[in-house]
Amino acid sequence: MPMSRERCASPRAQRGAVGLFGLLVLGISLVFVVLALDTGRLALEKRRLQEVADLAAIDALQQAGPCSGGESMDVTVARTAAQQSAARNGYAGDLSSEADAVLIGVVTTSGGVRQFAAAGAATASAVQVTATADVVRSLVAGGWYGGTIRLQAVAVAQREPLAGFWVGSFLASIDSEDATVLDGVLGGLLGAAVSVNALSYQALVDANVTLEQLIAGAAGIGLAVNDVQGLLDAEVTVADFLSIVATALSADGDATAAAAVNDLQVAAAALGTITIGDLLSVTADNPDTALQSEVNAYALGTAALQLAREGQTLSMPVSATLPLGLGSVDVSLHITDAPQIAVGPPGRDADGNWKTPAHTAQMQLQIDAPVSVTLPSLVDVSLNLSLAAEVARADAWLASIQCASVNQPAHRVTIGAQPGVATLAVGRYNDMADPSSEADVTATATLGGAPLTSITISAAVDLGSDPQDLNYTVSDATPLPQQQTVGTPLATALGNATQSLAGSLMLDSNPPVNLPLLGLTDDLIEGELETMLTPLLTALDEAVLDPVLRSLGANLGGADIELFGLETDESRGESRLVR
Repeated sequence: MPMSRERCASPRAQRGAVGLFGLLVLGISLVFVVLALDTGRLALEKRRLQEVADLAAIDALQQAGPCSGGESMDVTVARTAAQQSAARNGYAGDLSSEADAVLIGVVTTSGGVRQFAAAGAATASAVQVTATADVVRSLVAGGWYGGTIRLQAVAVAQREPLAGFWVGSFLASIDSEDATVLDGVLGGLLGAAVSVNALSYQALVDANVTLEQLIAGAAGIGLAVNDVQGLLDAEVTVADFLSIVATALSADGDATAAAAVNDLQVAAAALGTITIGDLLSVTADNPDTALQSEVNAYALGTAALQLAREGQTLSMPVSATLPLGLGSVDVSLHITDAPQIAVGPPGRDADGNWKTPAHTAQMQLQIDAPVSVTLPSLVDVSLNLSLAAEVARADAWLASIQCASVNQPAHRVTIGAQPGVATLAVGRYNDMADPSSEADVTATATLGGAPLTSITISAAVDLGSDPQDLNYTVSDATPLPQQQTVGTPLATALGNATQSLAGSLMLDSNPPVNLPLLGLTDDLIEGELETMLTPLLTALDEAVLDPVLRSLGANLGGADIELFGLETDESRGESRLVR
C-alpha cells in the first residue's frame, strides 16, 4: 500500500502566518493602550470630581455648620456655598438644584465604620456633597462601546466645636480674710474643720484640669475608666472624686493646688456618693471629642461638695470682723439644687432645647448676728439680727461659636444667660428648706433693766436682671479663661441691696412708747435703732454675705459666666472629611 507524504509549509506561507500574528498582537496592544489611556483619564476625571466634592463639602460646612456662628445649620446656605465652591473649581453642574446633592446630617460610627445620616438643622453637624459628571467613555473607541459614562464623587465634612463654661461668682484674688471665710464655708460643706492658706486657695482657683487628666486620675482610686462617658457615668464618693482631681493636678505639675485638694479630700471622708455626670455635663455627640477640654479645679471641687449636700441644711462656722464689738455670726445654708458645669456644642436640639446648658446652685442662706447696744437715749436693745437670702438658679446656655477664619482671626463665642430672681430680707427662715417660712426680726428694748417694748424689724428687696447674650472673643491676644457678668456684679448688687434694705426698714414698737418726762417716744427709739442698724447691715454684707456667696459660686440678681475652654477643629484638625 503506498505511503502518504507530509507536505512542508513553504517559507512564503510561514512569512504570511507571522505577519498575521504580528498584526493581531499589534491590534491587541493598541486596544490595551487605548484602555489604559481611557482608564487613566477616567481616574483623573474621578479624582478631579472628588476634589470638587471635598472642597464643596468643606466650604459648605464652614459657612453653614456649627462653627459658623448660627444656632443651627442652614441647609439653604450649605447648598449655596457648596455650589459656589464647586463652580470655582470647574464644576459644570448645579449642586444647589440637584436632588440630594447637598445634605446636612450627622456622622455615626458603627462597627468602626463612620456613616453619614441625614438629620434636621437643629442636630446636624456634617454636610454631605454628591457631585456627578457625564464624561466620554472612550476618546478613541467611544463609538464601539457607548458614548458617555456618569461619574460620582461623595464627600462628607464634619465639624463640632465645643466650649466649656460655668455659671457663678468668682474669687479672683484671695487674701487671708477670704481664706478664713472659705475655711468656714468648705468646712460646713465637708462637715469637718479645714484650714487652707490663702496661697493654696488661690492656686486652686487658678488651676484647670482636662477630662483626659481626670480619666487618668481615676486609675489612682482603682476605677477603670477608658473614655469620657465612662468618667461621667462613674459613681464615686466625694473623697474619691477629690482624689481624682488632686491626682490630675499633680500630673499637671500643680503641687500647690493638689495639696489644697488633698486637704479637702481628707476632710470629706464622711460624705456620700455622687455621679460625676451630675456635676459635669458633656453634651457632645461623641463625648471623647472633649478629652482636651479644661475644667476649673475649684469649680469641680465646690460643685461636688454642693451636690453631695443637695437637700440638706448646713451650719457654716464663719467668723468675721464686725462693728459694735460683734465677733461671730451664725451662717446656715440649704442647697435645693446643686450647680452644674457644661462642655458641649452650641445651638439647640431637635426639640428646641439648648444643647449645652449650665446653671448655678439654688439655695437659701441665712446669717444671724447677736446684737446688744445702748442707744443714745440710754435705751438698751438686744436682738438677733438676721439676713435671709433666697438665691434662685441662674441659667446659661451656649448659643453659638464662630470659628476663626482668614478674614476673622479670632474665635467668637456667644453665651446666653438668665439670672434668677433673688430676695434679700431682714428676717429669718423658720424652715430653711421653705423660703416662704421667713419671719421678721424682733428686738427687745429695756430701760434700766426694765422691759420697755418689743420692736418688729422687717425689710425686703428683690433682685433680678433680664436675659442677655454675652460675647467672648478668643485669640492669642485674648486667651481663656474669660469672665463676663450679666446683670450687676455681686459686690455692686449686694451694696445696692443693703442700701435698699436700710432705706426700707420698717420698725414697729409694741406696746407703743410714750414717756414725755423722759423724752422717749416710738419715733425716737426706732430712729436711733435704724441709724445703728444701717452700718451693721453694710458690714454683714461686706464681711460675710459677699464672700460666702462668692465662695459658693452664687450671685444675687445677676450671673457671672466663665468661659474656660474652647475646642474647635483648628485644635483637633481642620473641618475634616470623614468620607
